[in-house]
Amino acid sequence: MKISVVIPTFNSASFIKNTLDSVLAQSHQAYEILVLDDGSTDDTVAILRSYGSLITVATQKNRSVAHARHNLVTLAQGDLVAFLDHDDLWHPSYLETQVKGFNQHKHAAAFFTKHITFKNETGLTNWGQSITLSPIIELIPPDQFIPRYNRSTGTFYSMSFCVVPKAILTNMGDEPFLVTAVGVDDFFLCNQFPLYGPVVLTHGELVAYR
Repeated sequence: MKISVVIPTFNSASFIKNTLDSVLAQSHQAYEILVLDDGSTDDTVAILRSYGSLITVATQKNRSVAHARHNLVTLAQGDLVAFLDHDDLWHPSYLETQVKGFNQHKHAAAFFTKHITFKNETGLTNWGQSITLSPIIELIPPDQFIPRYNRSTGTFYSMSFCVVPKAILTNMGDEPFLVTAVGVDDFFLCNQFPLYGPVVLTHGELVAYR
């Protein structure tokens, strides 16, 4: 199972290293790690280049995170596309857990896990060591996902805990992230999922959301 990790960045020099290191520490290694810098004016690109062949770096003039995600999806060659924002962190078992969910529910349109919220690294004390991996993998039918998504106070609100089969993204057409819907491009994407199948939610706080 090939997984493409896609990360849009913009002026993330103060935290992109921790984000990338959490990807490289995964128990299930990514097939590729694609990072697209959206016109940073700090040292982000230099930090990205320091990883050499471990990641693939692309750059563009500042055009918005929606446009960056759209381009990253186009570049991705994996069977699954794992989205990650430039300031969030994955538990080492995140990708392994998402692959497990896919293997159990290959007809699903998207895969989410639960998360914790933090403001700075001091809020991560013992997170990686104390986490309990939940065996619960919930399959949410399409007609239940939309009201649940729109009532959610946080369960589905970041792409950092979302994995989507590349085939689903391809079937959505040329613009799965509506570029003109800047700021709500992820909302646009998630409200399309029920058109393609159920959504999987794994109960385990495997992402640290900043």
